[in-house]
Amino acid sequence: MFEKHRPQLFQIANEPLTPAGHLAAHEYIYPPEVMRLVQKPGAEIARAKQINPDLQSEAATIYDLIETSSEEMFRLDCAARSGNQDTAGWRMARDQERIKKIFIINLSKHGTYIDPWKNDAYANFPWAAWMDRVGADQAALLACQLALQRTRQVDQAFSTTRFINTRTLLLAAKHTPEEMHDMIRRSRIHLIYSGKKNEYEPIKRALHNQRALIPHETVTIRHNKRNFNTYNQLEDLAQYFTQPKVRRQLTDAMIIFVLYAPQAVRAMRMYAHLKNSFPQVPVAVAPLPTSNNAIPEYPMNEVRGIVYYFLANQTVSYPPPYHILPLPQWQIV
Repeated sequence: MFEKHRPQLFQIANEPLTPAGHLAAHEYIYPPEVMRLVQKPGAEIARAKQINPDLQSEAATIYDLIETSSEEMFRLDCAARSGNQDTAGWRMARDQERIKKIFIINLSKHGTYIDPWKNDAYANFPWAAWMDRVGADQAALLACQLALQRTRQVDQAFSTTRFINTRTLLLAAKHTPEEMHDMIRRSRIHLIYSGKKNEYEPIKRALHNQRALIPHETVTIRHNKRNFNTYNQLEDLAQYFTQPKVRRQLTDAMIIFVLYAPQAVRAMRMYAHLKNSFPQVPVAVAPLPTSNNAIPEYPMNEVRGIVYYFLANQTVSYPPPYHILPLPQWQIV
């Protein structure tokens, strides 16, 4: 199926991505719209020339980009469904002797923490509802899980509940929020949320709720007044890591991105484009699975985005090596 398949691309950080049986590759990555894009990428080229007037690209290069990014997207989505916590990425992240500091980065997604949709291109897609809230909850759950493991606590199960008009993470176990706060601080876990004002304000309100499990001082909100697309967010994060106070914490650090699998494939190629601006530390992706009713539409949209940003010289053909932290199958209600 993949005539130009590059096996080494999907042996990410020595962790093979094994397909899950219930995801069909041909349905996931080769819908008719993507095939038309392969054959006639004119619209994306025209858009890209607005940013990169000197654009020169061969159709074969675009075909190769679509093929490799599509397969990586599919395999990463399969990994997201596995819930496997025995990867090299998980072993590294839970080892507090080896990794002294963890930065968990959550880029804004569709909707907000308190609204299923916002006024953007995805407002008419039912499957895009609450993606930002799920991403924030999963990033917080990942922080709690790692804190328990890094402080040698017995693994616990988590659940979420609704509190007033926000989602506040509660622990379905013996630990109080105060105890969880202490473990997160001792584990040296720091969360970063990047988004616009209408996206980060609900997050800030939830963090200051007395029942929230994440101590608000361990969360950094990043925003600016620019057109905040993913590339802008990553540029801003690169600037964040140059701050003297942050730079002093980068020895034996690790960066973990919490992203939907299709979003991750695009974001990691952008990260590779900006790699020299980021600290040279291990990088991992904690992939969120794409809902079945978003397939193939959402992966297809991200493939088109990868082509556009590649032509606009804001991404590269292949991602950097990164580890994978498949998240446990927590029940988000």
